[in-house]
Amino acid sequence: SATGTDNCNAIINCHLATGRIGKAGAGPFSITGQPNAMGGREVGGLATQLAAHRRFSPQDIDTVGRFWGATDMATEPGFKAVDMFQAAARGQIKFLWIMATNPVVSLPASAQVADALEACDFVVVSDCTGNSDTAQYADLLLPAASWGEKSGTVTNSERVISRQRQFAPIPGEAQPDWWIITETAKRMGLGGAFNYDSPADIFREHAALSGFENNGRRCFDISALKDVSDAEYDDLAPQRWPLAQARVLADGHFPTDDGRAQFVAVAPAAPQSDDRLVVNTGRLRDQWHTMTRTGAVPRLAAHRDFFSLSVHPADAAARGLVDGSLGRLANDQGEVVGSIAFDADLPQGQVWLPIHWSEQFANRALVNNLIAPVTDPVSGQPQSKFALAELTKEPVDSWALLFTREVPVLSGFTYWSRTAAEGGFVTLVADSAGAAAMHERLQSALGLGEEETIAYTDEGSGETRQLVLQDGKLEALLVVCPERSALPERSWMSTLGAGALPTAPHQLLAGCDPKTADVGATVCSCWEIGEKQIAQAITTGATSVELLGERLRCGTQCGSCLPELKRLLQAGCEAQENAA
Repeated sequence: SATGTDNCNAIINCHLATGRIGKAGAGPFSITGQPNAMGGREVGGLATQLAAHRRFSPQDIDTVGRFWGATDMATEPGFKAVDMFQAAARGQIKFLWIMATNPVVSLPASAQVADALEACDFVVVSDCTGNSDTAQYADLLLPAASWGEKSGTVTNSERVISRQRQFAPIPGEAQPDWWIITETAKRMGLGGAFNYDSPADIFREHAALSGFENNGRRCFDISALKDVSDAEYDDLAPQRWPLAQARVLADGHFPTDDGRAQFVAVAPAAPQSDDRLVVNTGRLRDQWHTMTRTGAVPRLAAHRDFFSLSVHPADAAARGLVDGSLGRLANDQGEVVGSIAFDADLPQGQVWLPIHWSEQFANRALVNNLIAPVTDPVSGQPQSKFALAELTKEPVDSWALLFTREVPVLSGFTYWSRTAAEGGFVTLVADSAGAAAMHERLQSALGLGEEETIAYTDEGSGETRQLVLQDGKLEALLVVCPERSALPERSWMSTLGAGALPTAPHQLLAGCDPKTADVGATVCSCWEIGEKQIAQAITTGATSVELLGERLRCGTQCGSCLPELKRLLQAGCEAQENAA
């Protein structure tokens, strides 16, 4: 939000005005949006902070400088994220080191971010994958350990510091970030300041700095842990800071010059709307950020498959759009094209888009191309959840659904979106060309030639189904139709790579397996339970989430499907009441 700082201060003001600070069950959490965001702030992981919650006041600069023995301290805040890439585009930044993030997809005005990286003299990317969109602009790629391969600490929204213990071996030449930074510093002649041999060494220094000349001026103080041994660090139990207090601020004394809390006056402001649709962005249940890792997991793709635009049925009808058709959302910033998904729970006048897709997974789905780089004047947080855009119908004359063993390289089509499947990939394609022309272009794009082919064409409807075999193994299945409704179910298509080839392979041209029940769209990813299975259980007496869990196991693992299970239960009960 461009008014995120005011919004947060308004929440805190309400707690202060009503005395809901320092009491059990009361008080605002750290108002952040990411796991370990609190931990990032503790170590100074923002351009506006020094480590241990110190700012760029002369006193704090001097204190941190003396603690570190640093003779060349930064004296003012650095560039915030959006500002940083704008500065790189101007040539003001010549060297960028990007760690474990994908700004080419995640930041507003994505095309401008890509241009900035192109213009930057030297770009380093540390990540556990070399295939991210940002990695394509790197002059140097450094293989970094991923989450389960690293050891350290994380801090949650209620200030509890927990040990994160490595549970998987680090592959190949990858290394944790602290090691990469330390070794780089040593090669720059700064080994004396970066003489760390383990995460425990860094934690001890971090804890010591939190208490250095603190004298109660900052709540963050874990200096009681500055002398923990390696063994004690390994066994560290979860701890809430400040360690010296049972409940922070319970005595009514605040870490200010006069010990009193300070209200920050705010001016309510909402982004201005017009007759266009409001673009609201967010996350899907089973995906994470730009899908550089989660996008490769077939089970996580089963819940929501291809890139879509969620709209209220009334807004769609006013624009001549039906469920499953193709829509184009555009403004002066850019455009996206996606499958229309009806959602009666959305407010009218709004369209909801998932942030995860990049050009690796769909050809016109980079949502942040619609978002202008408008930022909060204090925090620099971009207004990523708001834009205005026109939604129109995208002309389509043919649809295709593909199963391929390798990632298909497609260009020039109106729309395509791809998901991972066991043993391959499933891709939905739409184009303004007719079905015959689309089939020909797909064959060329996929490089189909000498393989054994079994094909079926309906001259009347223009539908073509093509099965490609190589050495008795399924390589690809193409189904091209004038209407999307004639395509096979994606859930069936996604099973082709894992199952054995039928004795009569041509049976696959039917687009289904008559011996296998259709369980419907996946609701519970943990146990792979489909919507039709759940509906059947509700019809036969499962009247609660608990009963559904007993019968099908859905909702008994991670719990992320519970909201959807409750909606299905409510809809099922209402349907039974209406039928009665």
